Amino acid sequence: MRHVPIKCLLVGICLVLCSLAEAISASDPLFLFDAPPFGENAAASGEATLAAWRSLPQDVKPYTMLRLPFVPRTTGPENEFLDTVLSVLQKESVPVFLTAGVGAGANLYPVSTVTQFLKKYSTIKGAYVEGLTFNQYYEFAGGNRLGEPPEVRWLISFIEEIAKARRFAAVALDELHWPRIMSNAWCAPLYDTIKKHRSRVLPLNLQRGHQNIARMSALMGLWLEGAAEDWGVSLSSDWAREAGFLRIGILGRADKRQFPSAYLCKAMVLAGAMTGATVYHFREPRDLWYEEDATMRRQRWESLLHPTLSALVKEGQIVDQDAVRKKAKIAYRLAPSRTAKEFHTNLTDIDGVYDEGRMIHGAYGMERSGTIPELIPNTGRNYWIPIFSAHAEEESLASFAGVFGPGDLPTVEAWRESLSTYYSPDEQGTAFVTTIGTHSFILHTRENDRERQTFRLPDAAAPVTAIRAERGPDGVTVSWPFREEDLDFRVYRRAGTETQFSLISENIDVHRFLDSAAPVDRDVTYRVSARTNEKAPYAGTIDYGSYRALSLTLSRHGEEVTLPLRRQSAASIPINEAPPRADKAIHAYSEREEAARKEIFKRVDEWEAAFVAEGLGEVADLYASNYEDAQGWGFQYALRAYQWFFDRYGHLYMDRQIREWNFSDLAGKGEVRVLLYVRFHGLAETDATGRYADIPAHFPRATTGEVWLTFTNTQGPWRIKHTNPALPNLNDILSFSTGPGDRVGAGPDLPRR
Repeated sequence: MRHVPIKCLLVGICLVLCSLAEAISASDPLFLFDAPPFGENAAASGEATLAAWRSLPQDVKPYTMLRLPFVPRTTGPENEFLDTVLSVLQKESVPVFLTAGVGAGANLYPVSTVTQFLKKYSTIKGAYVEGLTFNQYYEFAGGNRLGEPPEVRWLISFIEEIAKARRFAAVALDELHWPRIMSNAWCAPLYDTIKKHRSRVLPLNLQRGHQNIARMSALMGLWLEGAAEDWGVSLSSDWAREAGFLRIGILGRADKRQFPSAYLCKAMVLAGAMTGATVYHFREPRDLWYEEDATMRRQRWESLLHPTLSALVKEGQIVDQDAVRKKAKIAYRLAPSRTAKEFHTNLTDIDGVYDEGRMIHGAYGMERSGTIPELIPNTGRNYWIPIFSAHAEEESLASFAGVFGPGDLPTVEAWRESLSTYYSPDEQGTAFVTTIGTHSFILHTRENDRERQTFRLPDAAAPVTAIRAERGPDGVTVSWPFREEDLDFRVYRRAGTETQFSLISENIDVHRFLDSAAPVDRDVTYRVSARTNEKAPYAGTIDYGSYRALSLTLSRHGEEVTLPLRRQSAASIPINEAPPRADKAIHAYSEREEAARKEIFKRVDEWEAAFVAEGLGEVADLYASNYEDAQGWGFQYALRAYQWFFDRYGHLYMDRQIREWNFSDLAGKGEVRVLLYVRFHGLAETDATGRYADIPAHFPRATTGEVWLTFTNTQGPWRIKHTNPALPNLNDILSFSTGPGDRVGAGPDLPRR
């Protein structure tokens, strides 16, 4: 176990011993929690961070460090501010990570500044940086080292100095920047530096945006090919807001964080555990134990995240490299790339948003790429396919039955057929189900949908049943039947209004337990689990937010016994694992309204198909000839805006969801107003200079993404007569191609007359 720093007295002098264990491992993971946000007063900020550390639950504290918030650089006051904070934390040897940068350019500390802090404060165990980009592809005749982007040069220097100081360098990247580093010729020196200092570099998947599965697979590959000894996930419940979720089942954009739960954080943790991640970084303080709002703290930390992290350690849920190599039958190897176009030969397989994503679709069942960011593969049939770098040595790939690269399997169907020769699991249901190491993982695959999903495990550890509870003079006796294959038992209790069960005894080698500390003034409920070789099939359904890691040898809780206050004995009953949901209210529409709804739904489907196919004529057919937007622009303006987007961008897709119907003008004018959440997305291969690759764009750019559409059928099929705000809007579209000195920006395109 990792040791927390301790103080000792030696010859009258108090020495701080920084005895952080060098190794992070599956049995000794690192939990990196964001400290409370800093205020304006440095001393008060230091005390708030210290108070958070002191109140951290003891079962996770030995594995924990705190990441300090980033202090923006100006003329140097970050030194003074952080000096004050760190002086407070140094007194109690609170292990922290210094945030050296968020983004690029002015949001990065000079490496010399980071080095000064490391030398001065032994309480700093590592430094953290996130948000660097590596999508530059630039031909420079003077050689790679002269033409390296500044991000590459800075990160190389940063890693070398951190390693020299024997601390950890945590690097969290989003988008496709890890695969870019592993493929881009400009990044070869950076890759070599990461590998050279692999015991000190902690690559993290910054879980943001659409390419989570590709990043997870790439970091698995870095680890398996020996370029990293540990890797991890950097996660936040704010992912849902960034993904465009307003509520479960409702897409949209909002400034406020409205999504109702941190369930998805548990999915992120378990996805990391099943793939070998040993570092877990939580970026959202509102998810943690020091959150002041008691309701939010109970919903997120106490009920969800704390039990998940405790089980991660206590039950050994993180798989080791041997288990991953045994489970992963095939690997994917990136091709080297010097240009954006060359990198897309990789994306043809590994990413379904910026390119075809043949492997992503074939292996994981990804459906409508880009509409819903994929955190969880839609099937566990093929486990995860690690992505190896272009620099990987052949020996690191020797254990795989198959190794593929760009172009080896030219279609999604070819991927499916090939994978079926390597993987042939039993029928497991519609949920994500995989068994690896000592656990089976069951995850609901829909990130924003309450679809009921099925699962089946043919050989699960059989639960303890027929449990009895009897009240006596010395307490409550809990008993259960004998089974040949049981090794020992654990007993859990929940009393009164408590929401969580507590482990009250373990390593029991008989079939009864006397709970002498049972409360005498409340109902009590008991559960019993067994370490057992007894097996039984386990099947059922799961709803949104249900993510489980089941031990192969420690039985799940299948029954529980509740002993009411005035009862002397009780028998167990099955646990209801799928509580009923309230049915949605069904709105009643008239026959004419329902007919209009069906036709307009069909037209919106046609709109999406026409946009994805870049069919200008088909898009034109969706607009009435007398169309006018809120700024007074008409039919030809709308077509020219679409044409410009089609000329500039590829890999198009459309997010959309109808919010509201207004039929008040249906009878009189033959018009229907529809409130539509919509985003049209596209990708440019490069920016205007040709240097920066894969530039995403979207419209409309209004905060909510909601547009009122007026449909009319006076010209035949239902067509769009009016949009408010304007859809499309050239100002929104052109804003992705302009520089900071240009006058065009997102917003209403007002006529200049």
